[in-house]
Amino acid sequence: MTLTSQLRDPSSPLARLFAAELPDPDAVLRSYRSALPERPATIRPRVPAGEQPPWATIGTAIDLRLRLALTSDPSQDEALPRGVALSARLTDAANSGGPPAVTAADVETAGWALLELLDQLTDAYMPCARSRPVPLSPAAEAQLCRAVYLAAEYVEVYRSGRPGLVLADAGDDGPITLATLLAAVPRYVVDDLTAMVTRADTGLSPVRAAVSSGDVIAGPTFAGSDAVGHADGDWIARGLLVDVKATVHPDRLGELEAYQLAGYALLDWDDRHRIDRVGWYLARQGLLPVWGLDEYLALLGARRTAADLRRIAADVLGRDCTAAPPRPRVTWSDEPTTAAEYLAAHGRREQDRRPPAVAVVARGRAHVRGTVPAWAAPAPADVTTAHRVAVGWYQTEPDRLWEGGFAATLGWLQGAGPAPVSRRPGPADYGTVLAEAGTADAVLYRTSGASVLAAVMCGIEGGEPMTAVHAGGVTVPIPAAVVTDDEWADGALEACMWLLGLTDGCPLLLPVRPAPTLEQRYDALRCDPQHAGTPRAELWTIAAAQAEVNRMATAFADGVPAERRRTVPPMPAGLT
Repeated sequence: MTLTSQLRDPSSPLARLFAAELPDPDAVLRSYRSALPERPATIRPRVPAGEQPPWATIGTAIDLRLRLALTSDPSQDEALPRGVALSARLTDAANSGGPPAVTAADVETAGWALLELLDQLTDAYMPCARSRPVPLSPAAEAQLCRAVYLAAEYVEVYRSGRPGLVLADAGDDGPITLATLLAAVPRYVVDDLTAMVTRADTGLSPVRAAVSSGDVIAGPTFAGSDAVGHADGDWIARGLLVDVKATVHPDRLGELEAYQLAGYALLDWDDRHRIDRVGWYLARQGLLPVWGLDEYLALLGARRTAADLRRIAADVLGRDCTAAPPRPRVTWSDEPTTAAEYLAAHGRREQDRRPPAVAVVARGRAHVRGTVPAWAAPAPADVTTAHRVAVGWYQTEPDRLWEGGFAATLGWLQGAGPAPVSRRPGPADYGTVLAEAGTADAVLYRTSGASVLAAVMCGIEGGEPMTAVHAGGVTVPIPAAVVTDDEWADGALEACMWLLGLTDGCPLLLPVRPAPTLEQRYDALRCDPQHAGTPRAELWTIAAAQAEVNRMATAFADGVPAERRRTVPPMPAGLT
């Protein structure tokens, strides 16, 4: 059962829990309505007479478009690629009103082209850049809104199994291509989305001003998501969980919506997302009412802390949030389960067999459309940020093979490309990452004569390289290495051990947010005993270099092209 269906069913475990522990949703609604203007200015779609707007799909499209204004990685779930893969089944035989079987494959092909188009538009227009308004130029905005609405129809295929307004009529007026599908998006839908984007220029300005693109998690999932039908939220901005509502009647939000927002927060059983505030973004009104999480739960009538409620929810739904994530059995199944595997299974991406220096940068982006699996030790946001930074460094300086191996490993984890050292095709699960760590370790052993992995896992200094790796109840053989560069292997090994929880902290320098000023860096260095006696001019040079490294890492994490980087600032006059 999904989160919404559980909340609607008074006999479900979650509904019974909320009725007992959060008995007063009306208090939240009273607080919410008191914060609304008496007559909020609402944008309504101008629908031609006789047409019924696809409200659910328009709402999904609004959410997708606003994600692009917040983050360079707008989709961290698999709904869109899965919807594209499922669209080939939208035939008359299986779905009333769907396209004929002979054209369903064309609908799927157009869907894969749409994924590529969205990547290209995001790269070209950079709608998440904080230096520009949310709305693009009229022509660019119309182009992006058409693509986003069509993407929403594919998402709805995944959620409901039924074709939407455009896909249901596909092929009626000629061949099905991406161009014909985009042209079929109604003009009033494009105008409505454009109006939402214009309203968001002020409505989302507090969020865009407070957090960078890398601080926003779009489509977040939670430790308890699988217990309620793979529930995912809209976005989290540095602890602020927001559910986007595109209703023309904001005063009609009710008990279900109040509980839904609490449900997302309480499904974060392991507190991975550090949610401390919750709110709704009313897209048609440009309003963002926000509550502290403790305040929100107290309004609902909670007598326990958020941590206690999460433990109870985990127990009620049959999961233990205090235990380590279960280690999946090691399998070599070819069943497509990630976005990249769906692409490969349907012939959209051939296995990458090029040299590693080409493989990482071939996509031209610093992220992939995949998810970070639950067993990985680091937080998903840290993994995606580290991946962007590593790709950024490697694209800028191709001789940095350590960053190349690191980036290739994190890309493989999220479903892009084969394993970094063995070039093994297929998904990265706990066992295959463990095996890849052993493969990279074997490459390094040839150079250093010592097994790094054995030293970390077993406390053995030196020794023979392992032939199989044992951890977490899993035993996997170590495949032969294909890429034998020691720097590349070292980066891959460090990434694997970080993902497996065998090291503390990310081995790659990630952006510091907010970044210290040059003066603060200089003062910190001047007070560091290690730099006692270092000339002040040299300290300033070190501080400036640190600032530039952090600025570069931030630019890579936020998707800013490397050519836009600034140079190290000059030493201030008088500092000698």
